[in-house]
Formats: sequence, structure tokens, C-alpha cells
Amino acid sequence: MKTRRLFVALWPTEALVRSVGEIREAARMRLPRGVARYVADDQLHLTLRFLGEVGDDAVAPLWAAIAGRLGRPASLALNLHRWGVFPGIGRPRVLWAGLSGDLESLVRLQSEVSKAADAVLGTPKRPVAEFHPHLTVARLRDMGRAEASRVAEVLADLDRRGYPPTNWCPSEVRLMRSDLGPNGPRYHVEAEIPFENTSNPGGKEAG
Repeated sequence: MKTRRLFVALWPTEALVRSVGEIREAARMRLPRGVARYVADDQLHLTLRFLGEVGDDAVAPLWAAIAGRLGRPASLALNLHRWGVFPGIGRPRVLWAGLSGDLESLVRLQSEVSKAADAVLGTPKRPVAEFHPHLTVARLRDMGRAEASRVAEVLADLDRRGYPPTNWCPSEVRLMRSDLGPNGPRYHVEAEIPFENTSNPGGKEAG
């Protein structure tokens, strides 16, 4: 049976991409050379739920379940807010840009997506990580204590400087396909549900 590697996400506007680009470049100039592999503009996104390999015959009912739970979701207003790393500052592997704004609504949206996915696909064998709204900016190579301390210093300094003004109102919830290749993943839109403040009320259905 054929499968698709899927995830559900919110995609940034051009204005948000520019703002993330500004802080990404500030980090690039300050971090030790070669320590980070930065995410390209066209791959920036906020993951609501990673679904993994999904059989082709399950895609349509999966998206129908998600669309049924979400309806036409209420609009969100989000802003860039602070830097952070996963799993922790002592051993940083992922550099991310955090968000502020309508986070309670965003968390509820993510919860509804997850409930719908679990109803169709079943509960994942491995526990799903707690939702932490962020956009991945870079992936960091394994590093020693001195380099990790330098990363912590840079992030603290950038936090003190603040962030470019942003006002991100996502236009739709997207079901995305990720095709892995030698140069990294390539993303394709499978289906979408517009927020209530946008046009295109029908959205795009999965097939």
C-alpha cells in the first residue's frame, strides 16, 4: 500500500518570513561558524501535528475528520516572541522562534487536530511531544560545553534586543506532504481549511 508522509501546519505570511529572516541573520552573524544549518524561507512553518506515513486510502477520511472538528476556525493573531532551543540550553539541537498572541486559541486548534487524527489513525505508539508553538529556525550540530554556552549567550543578547514587529494572522490550516530527498524535504499542499477571516470558504479537499 502506498503511503504519504504527512503533517498538519500553519504557513507563515511573507511579512513573517521577512521578520524571521532578520532574526535568523542576526543569529547567523553571532553564532560560532558552522554550528547551525538554517531552515530556508520556503520551509518555515508551525507544525500542529506530525502524522508520519499515512496510507493513501486513509488520507481523505483523515482530512474529513479534521475538517469536521475544526469547521471554519476562528482567526488567530500571533507575533514573534523570544528565542529558544530544544531539548535544552545545555545540549541545544534545534533553534526556534517562539510566538505570543492568541496562544490559548492556537493550543485548542492543535488539540482538535490531534483528536481527529487519533480517531482515524489510532493513538500513536510513541507519546506525542507536548505542543510548544514555534517555528524551527535552524538545526544545530552536536557541540561541546563551551559552544553551548556561547549559543546561550547569543540567544540571551538577541532576546534583549527584541524582535521585528509582526502581526501574523494565518490564512489556512494545511495538510502537507513531505517528500524526503538528498537535499532535504520538499513540501506539497495536500488540502487546506481557511480561517474565518479569509476568502476561499470551501478550502481544498484531500484526495
